Amino acid sequence: MKFHSSDLAEAARDLRKSGSSFVKIAEKLRINEKVVARWCYDVPSQSKSHLRAKQRREKLTNEAVAGNQFEITPSTARILAATIYWAEGGKYPQTSAVSFCNSDPELVLFFARLIRIGFNLDESKFRVHLQIHSNQNQQETFTFWSKLLDVPENRFWKPTITSPTNRMKRLDYKGTCTLRYHDCDLLLIITGIYKNLTNGKVAEWPKAAHC
Repeated sequence: MKFHSSDLAEAARDLRKSGSSFVKIAEKLRINEKVVARWCYDVPSQSKSHLRAKQRREKLTNEAVAGNQFEITPSTARILAATIYWAEGGKYPQTSAVSFCNSDPELVLFFARLIRIGFNLDESKFRVHLQIHSNQNQQETFTFWSKLLDVPENRFWKPTITSPTNRMKRLDYKGTCTLRYHDCDLLLIITGIYKNLTNGKVAEWPKAAHC
């Protein structure tokens, strides 16, 4: 996969905002037209192709939402949380705490909501660690994640500061957040749930273990 600089992506978006077509932007910047389309999909335009693509995205999204309504009960919350954690969470024995790491704020918030719905938690056990770039405002980033996750800033650890690579990232990048909940029993319960899912034993409930 070829990586492009964030400067190139911003240049493409600026050209799009000024009214340039995807074809002209691709020719000017010497990049693939499909890449330009992905970078600029949300930039308003009255072109027929843009409006058709927007309508198609909205149609598919709305149909999926309408056709997949379900209530998130404590039981479904536990299953969803375990499934997401299986992909993005720290595993025992490398960690003895529930440790969920991602740079997508919506995904981190969704996981936080799920474990709050699915389990009886002690809010004081939450901690947050951020990895942010040296060109980001540390206080603004702390405030953003604190409000989003409803975790006080005094439970944030000292952040890891890295130098930006200038590779294209999602728009409005807020750094990488690790949400930690310090309870080994909960980590092992979540582990047991996703292991049961792989065996088709959804109805079984794993017993908590003590470390």
